[in-house]
Parts: sequence; C-alpha cells; structure tokens
Amino acid sequence: MHTTDSTDYGVVLSGNVMCELDDGAEVLLPPGDVVVQNGTRHRWRVVGDVPATLAVFIVGAHREAARQGSDSGAASVGGEDRASDVAGLG
Repeated sequence: MHTTDSTDYGVVLSGNVMCELDDGAEVLLPPGDVVVQNGTRHRWRVVGDVPATLAVFIVGAHREAARQGSDSGAASVGGEDRASDVAGLG
C-alpha cells in the first residue's frame, strides 16, 4: 500500500481494476468508473486477463501539521463515499 500527498482523480478507460483501501475494503472499478482520492492509503491491481488503462490527474497538496497522522478527509471510489479511508490534506 502507499499514500501520497496529493488529490488524485482517475477514470478507468479499459480493463478492470481493484482498488484496495486501508480498511481492507476492495472496490472493483470497471471501464467508466471514476475514483477520487485525497491522500488515501491504497493499492491497485488489475483484475482479469486484459490490461487496464486509466487516465489519472494528480494535484499536489500539503498535509496540515496537526493532522499528519490523521485518517480523516474525503474520497469517492466507484461512486461510493469513502470519507473514513483517507488522510486529511490542507
């Protein structure tokens, strides 16, 4: 798993991608699904025999010093609100 100091916006263009979040929840993202992450600790993997293509836009951010280790913030994965799975970014 990894975490970045960024807000990431992505759309699955082809193939299927599994996004695993910090709490162990897994969300299958088929073509057309959108993911927005705000410093979320996560892992990606391709599901199936077809390579996956994603378009991802990453916007840098700085963590607030008081919330550096916090897991609060906002994210949407596959249209599902995952606010409890992200780190706060300032």
